[in-house]
Amino acid sequence: AMEKEKREYLAQSGITPDYARVIPFCGKCGDTGFKDGKPCICYRELILPGLVKESGLDRYPNARFSVYKDDYYSIPEKIRMIRTAVEAYVRGFPAQSDNLLFWGDPGTGKTFMAACLAREVVNRYVPVLMLTVSSLLDIMNSYRTLTLSFSPDEERLAMVRAQRELIFHGGLLVIDELGVEAPGPNTVPDLLQILGTRHQMNLPTVITTNLSLPDLQKKYDNRLYSRLFGDFKKFHFEGKDIRFSAEYRKLSR
Repeated sequence: AMEKEKREYLAQSGITPDYARVIPFCGKCGDTGFKDGKPCICYRELILPGLVKESGLDRYPNARFSVYKDDYYSIPEKIRMIRTAVEAYVRGFPAQSDNLLFWGDPGTGKTFMAACLAREVVNRYVPVLMLTVSSLLDIMNSYRTLTLSFSPDEERLAMVRAQRELIFHGGLLVIDELGVEAPGPNTVPDLLQILGTRHQMNLPTVITTNLSLPDLQKKYDNRLYSRLFGDFKKFHFEGKDIRFSAEYRKLSR
């Protein structure tokens, strides 16, 4: 009787019988976030701003392949080969596991190329973290200090823990300026732990350094040098400082 009364009331009020049915925002996945076992476009569009915010790429706002020009470099034919290899590398994400090492004199465009690479990867909805080696080691030291503290700042600890999680388990880690960090007792052990953990998990790492390969061997012990030499594909950046390039100065304005 109640069902009959309900139907009559709905009909009199012009309300459809399926009035209580939930209408999903996304018709592709029904708001589950996944379609055919893969992240739906709605899910990816929601998480992308957060991934970009956490990536550290705000420090490199102009680094993107959409504005990249070979004219920034004094040896464009050499850099063109590197860019082709980098773009092929990006296409391997999210399944990419190879590591890259960009080395060469200061100002030859290593950081710019690495930031362009990182931006392309994060646009594929892969968690990315790009930071200088000094910042990376500061995070590791802060985590040690906070976890050993009797009464740590919980908000600060949560932030540092999240950054440390990206360092060890993020989809791509970019370490910039390896070799400029101040020496310390935890420097080599921290770098070995990070690179070793990521290697075991098949997670890719990109490193830039102003040091030559022989200088890397002199600066670090054999364990770290062996990992850098054996586990990374190496790209040598040559030429003049791109910051003096007229085309690059236009980009920086």
